[in-house]
Amino acid sequence: MEPNGIIREYRVLYSKVVSRPLANDTSEFVHMLRTNNSNVTSLYLTDMESDTLYYFWVRAITAVGIGNASEVVSKRTMERIKASIFDRTLPDTLSKWKTFAILNCEAYGSPQPTMFWYSRGKDLTNRNKYTHFNNGSLKIMNLEKEDTGKYMCTASNTLGKQTVMRRLRVQ
Repeated sequence: MEPNGIIREYRVLYSKVVSRPLANDTSEFVHMLRTNNSNVTSLYLTDMESDTLYYFWVRAITAVGIGNASEVVSKRTMERIKASIFDRTLPDTLSKWKTFAILNCEAYGSPQPTMFWYSRGKDLTNRNKYTHFNNGSLKIMNLEKEDTGKYMCTASNTLGKQTVMRRLRVQ
């Protein structure tokens, strides 16, 4: 139990740095987010100006009321970058029957892109034959001649998406 009761809510307040931290929470320049989950230890903020310095502080709310503000910290937001794929054109991947192949598709962007792989119009997510790596690559196991073909890799974030084709030939 906390000294002033159980925390019911956190208020995360932030403002763009203009000259110094704002003295109160009522300024028109202060934005507030609320969470009623006291287990939250991190927060991802969107709709902020990229590459901009902000002040942040937190207040806890209990049945007794609003607590004192935390120490004010300043952080610079990241630059926003549309999802893009390195190496848009790579040579065909040639692999032997009954082995495996790895198709590369490394992407970058901010926010971090989500990666998807498709072949013959089918999503390759959640299929036992395929392993998706954190770097965007796709491993195809137990290759058959029928695995020969085009594979589409898509990197997507809130700013856009990019798709590239990779070719696999099974011998």
